[in-house]
Amino acid sequence: MPPSAEHRSPFNLDASLVVRDPLVVLPNATVADAIAQMHQAQTAEAGDGGFQTAHRRIRASCVLVVENGQWVGMLTEQDVVRLVSQWAREPATLSHTSVGQVMRAALGLRQSDWVDSTSTTALMQQHGASHLVILDNQDHPLGLVTCETLQPALDKELRVRRRIEARLADSERRYAALTALAPVCIFRTDAAGRYTYVNEHYCRLLQMTPAALVGQRWDYRLHPEDQDRVTEAWQQATQGQRPLLDECRLYRADDSVVWVYNRATAEYDDGQVVGYVGTMTDISEQKRREAEYKQAEIHLQQREARSRALLAAIPDHMVRVGADGVYREVVTPQHDFDIIPHDVDRIGRPMQSLLPEAVAEKKYRYMAQALRTGELQVYEQQVQNRDRLQHEEVRVIKSGDDEVLFMIRDISERKQAEAQLQSLIAGTATKTGQDFFPALARHISETLGVAYVIVAQQIGQQMHTLVRYINSRRLPNISYDVANTLCEQVLQSGSCSGESSVQHLFPEGGADRTAKSYMAMAFQNTSGKAIGTLCVFDSHPIKHSQRAEQILRVFAARAAAELERQRAIASLEQLNQQLETKIRERTIELQQQKQFLQTVLDTLPAPIFWVDRHSIYLGCNQPFARITGLDSPTDIIGKSITDVVKVRSEAEGFIANNQRVI
Repeated sequence: MPPSAEHRSPFNLDASLVVRDPLVVLPNATVADAIAQMHQAQTAEAGDGGFQTAHRRIRASCVLVVENGQWVGMLTEQDVVRLVSQWAREPATLSHTSVGQVMRAALGLRQSDWVDSTSTTALMQQHGASHLVILDNQDHPLGLVTCETLQPALDKELRVRRRIEARLADSERRYAALTALAPVCIFRTDAAGRYTYVNEHYCRLLQMTPAALVGQRWDYRLHPEDQDRVTEAWQQATQGQRPLLDECRLYRADDSVVWVYNRATAEYDDGQVVGYVGTMTDISEQKRREAEYKQAEIHLQQREARSRALLAAIPDHMVRVGADGVYREVVTPQHDFDIIPHDVDRIGRPMQSLLPEAVAEKKYRYMAQALRTGELQVYEQQVQNRDRLQHEEVRVIKSGDDEVLFMIRDISERKQAEAQLQSLIAGTATKTGQDFFPALARHISETLGVAYVIVAQQIGQQMHTLVRYINSRRLPNISYDVANTLCEQVLQSGSCSGESSVQHLFPEGGADRTAKSYMAMAFQNTSGKAIGTLCVFDSHPIKHSQRAEQILRVFAARAAAELERQRAIASLEQLNQQLETKIRERTIELQQQKQFLQTVLDTLPAPIFWVDRHSIYLGCNQPFARITGLDSPTDIIGKSITDVVKVRSEAEGFIANNQRVI
């Protein structure tokens, strides 16, 4: 691809290099005509000598073949010598053969693509061409050049290049001297990013020699974690034609890591990037100090965050108390269940001055045990907190040589939940079958204080309620499509709750119009598949939602077990009914077959009977019964042959025959 005008060499196509007005023939001209033109040009007046004589000689050394103004080929002196030698015995062939038949393709170059004499000579040598046709932009021939015509320009270009190279070498020597003396790392790369120069400081930094670095890419020792980021920054800087300013890590020869501040900029020649030059500064010590400071700050923040989170998450009222029973610090106040009013300052005051006597005495006793043994002490107590009886769990741990930490937790809800759960379990433990789900709904309603309880099972794409308990009354069961209902959400997610859209989420007639809040739990079979839902509703927000959810989860499992049991019993009963029906049908069928067979046998004139392997009669037809003196064929069943055949020898013969047959 020829270079564009702005990147063109300073060497232009000198008119003295081109042999103008070349000899031209048409493709249908004979070879003899072409030879005659070349000969006539050779014998013409030589002119005033110099390059004109050389140009005339070169002009006479070939003819260009042109058709419709377009150059299509060439015939040279060498071609003529070859053809004359080839047709020496038939010279008349030269007058009968057209140039188009014997011409050869020649090398051409548009004048606009001319770079310089050196590259043109290289092109001709590459193709083994003695002549090069110079063309205009429409491929019309303008003239010829040869290595001989290009030689003066080659000599001139060589002298210019040598002067340029000398100045460049001098500049490089000064540059090398400056970079060697500079107290920073300096590097230089080619356009592909391969090192062409590194100074001594750069080599010392990486513990490598110049020979080991030159020829390697700029990212040769770059840390893998910085590879993508620095490469992108390098590309953006190059595309934006601005310096690269970045920090990164490099590997030394011993695989240790050094942090550097990198500054690099592109070098251009005629608008094209020819390389990069840059500096690096060792900032490892700075980075180490920054990392230590950052790490220390992070650790401090983490410790503070953990402490804050820990204290915020602990629902305990924690106080430090000295061995003398005097309050030293309130670590985490819990005013909701602290029996000492929050406006009372307890610091510096003994426990017995602020607490009921029995409560203080118990604290003193367990504090003494904790200080003596160093072990955690745990006990529960009931205290009167204003207008309610409060259950507390108290933990006492030694926190110093002469002090303990009291951790007091309100467990009233837990105790209440345990009592309610025990009541619920006791109320449903003895119930099974049809009584189970009504009992379950009633106890859940009473325990959670909700007005509505609905238990439903899924059968196909429909829900069938097992019980609807609303305001202490049982309502008739209903069925409804599961799609677009609360049950659909529960079956998919396992549980859900809310305080709006109850009527929208439940089918018409499923929930009371006054219901404002709901909580629902799916129950699953032993395979983990959801088979039903347990839903509670109320006209007010459901109290103690976390405890309510735990209770529903327990009894959802109980409901699943009971439903599976009922389904198993129903399935077993259905199978038994199906089996009994099949047995009755088969018995009737066998009786009909037996009656038909007996009728057929009775109509046959020949006496027929059948016995088992022990010669006991299993049956006979009517003719056989008559000859044996029996009233009916059924009378023979169970008799032996010896009972019927009175002659012993005949009976033994029958028995022997039967045994052979069997």
